Amino acid sequence: LADRHALDDARRVLLLGRRNLGGGATTLAIELAELEQRADNWEGAAREWGHAVAANAELLPNAASQLSEAPAVQRGRVVAVLAPADAAPRTQRLAAELLLGWGQSAEAWSLFERSLGAGPPSVETTTALRRFADLAGAVATPAGHRARGLALARWADLVPWPLAARARAEAVREL
Repeated sequence: LADRHALDDARRVLLLGRRNLGGGATTLAIELAELEQRADNWEGAAREWGHAVAANAELLPNAASQLSEAPAVQRGRVVAVLAPADAAPRTQRLAAELLLGWGQSAEAWSLFERSLGAGPPSVETTTALRRFADLAGAVATPAGHRARGLALARWADLVPWPLAARARAEAVREL
């Protein structure tokens, strides 16, 4: 149906499948996200990618890659869908990565930091911090360097001493 440009019919089929499979919002989320993107409904694509990423952290790089293609006029709405205060941390991290890629490093770090919460650190948190720091390294602006430095400093708090010492030194250079 989608190949025949019957996008509304394709959407109905996917939503019917979601309901019949009974898996909730994460069922067929990737397929719906891709369909919404194809229909130029970036908010809908963001909502579906948000569901998928909330359920599976491994989808975050793919979701960020897909949503990064949103036209500039749609980007604010994409972030608004992904970044409310009550959104899942992984969904907020997706929004932060998008902001970072779109050159809004300060806003990206603020949102990313909020996604870390106050709970005990986890392997996922540590991995997410390192990924954010690496992505920020590609942003050659003062705000990008600052975001990278802040992420590295926070990451250094969570890793063993030899890594922490190197991360702190690198954070100082970035800041």
